[in-house]
Amino acid sequence: MSSPFHPHAWTSVIVLAIVCTSCELERTSHPAAEPAQPVVTYRDSVVLERPHDCTEPVSECSTVDVRFPVFSSSNAKLARVLNRAVRDFFVDVIGGTAVVAASPADSTTPMPSIVDAARLLLADYSDFTEKFPNVPQTWTVHGTSKVTTVDSLVCVELYVDAYTGGAHGNTTTHYVVADTRTSKLVRIQDMVSNLATFTKVAEEAFRKHVGIGPTDDLSEHDYFIEDSTFALPENIGLTADSVILYYNTYEIAPYVMGPTRVMLPRTVIQ
Repeated sequence: MSSPFHPHAWTSVIVLAIVCTSCELERTSHPAAEPAQPVVTYRDSVVLERPHDCTEPVSECSTVDVRFPVFSSSNAKLARVLNRAVRDFFVDVIGGTAVVAASPADSTTPMPSIVDAARLLLADYSDFTEKFPNVPQTWTVHGTSKVTTVDSLVCVELYVDAYTGGAHGNTTTHYVVADTRTSKLVRIQDMVSNLATFTKVAEEAFRKHVGIGPTDDLSEHDYFIEDSTFALPENIGLTADSVILYYNTYEIAPYVMGPTRVMLPRTVIQ
């Protein structure tokens, strides 16, 4: 009995099977997609405290007014690290807290309380006015923040303008940078492959920004530079296209010279 299939039909079936097998092999050989980065969101929060016995307008009362982000994320550790770092900064600047210092990733120690710190400061102010009732000055702390997301990094710029007695007030800017891939705070050393090269580029930009020649001794221009050895600032932040070198008042120069902010293209860390 003759076969119902033509020889060419068998050939077609075999070829089709080979092609389909190749297709299947090609599909399964693709590398697995990288896991999605955790989504980080935040809401704005405000702490506004003043003495309860102050009957004057808010602008004439001692006041603590801090506006800061409260982070949430599918990664609870990442949100906790960011929230603790933000609160640590404001509590430290306001001054006074009973909360024990903890690592950013600590999930057991209570979060530092900006409200408690504000109330402690205002209590100190009340004590001060009882001892020196003729001093007309009020104490004020104003804090703001700005959040920038750059690739896998979250950068929080924190700023405080404070006067708590003395000859003058003071401003402080602080940067918190966290990596969403590791849920850890990062420093510039973690972001660049060659710190020495980055420091050299930073010094060139710094000298150009302040108008000092490449071989001039920085200490002779009133900068706090030992042996004319340039040093990176304590605070380095990020924007979408820049790296910010920020020297706070007194960090590298006298009060009268104010803070120094130098911008570098973000390509320097890539």
